[in-house]
Amino acid sequence: ETSLRFPLELICDGALRDGVESLRIFDFKHCFRSLHHNDLPEDRRRQATALGQAASKAYEEAKATSKTGCCALAFTVNWLIFVPLAPPEVGSALELAWRELPPLPPLALTGVFVAPALSRGFPETVGLQVGSRSGKLVSNRAVEEGIPEGTPEYEAASREVRIAAQILEKPIELLRQWVEA
Repeated sequence: ETSLRFPLELICDGALRDGVESLRIFDFKHCFRSLHHNDLPEDRRRQATALGQAASKAYEEAKATSKTGCCALAFTVNWLIFVPLAPPEVGSALELAWRELPPLPPLALTGVFVAPALSRGFPETVGLQVGSRSGKLVSNRAVEEGIPEGTPEYEAASREVRIAAQILEKPIELLRQWVEA
């Protein structure tokens, strides 16, 4: 048992103390912003108006770093974590993967992971790994089987999503999957 409110609490507290704008645990694009407003008198720092203004300012600053405006956002009264997401093009093969394995709820940014269940599919059902050719945990049949673009089979094969069940054992990979480059 622990007295932590969420798994990454100590990391976030350390980042606040060190005054950094990113968390060392995340190796993908993100912004960590303090909501401390030291320019205010002590008695005003915890007022809802002051907290709201600090959160809004931090959010707008972080949002300016995003190309798409799509994001995952988690915050407390002390900090905000903003992760810009890159939604796939509507109708694309990648959109099928997004629908099957959407971005995790923002709670994951605090270390609490809730993800949809995944069952093993081919090629995992025969003991092979998804990503053996591409090196990615989310791929498609065309990539994994080396089907060249422009061939009759390519279009259908590119729409057959392959998601490695082991991605659920790699929470940072799961978070990173839809982050803006």
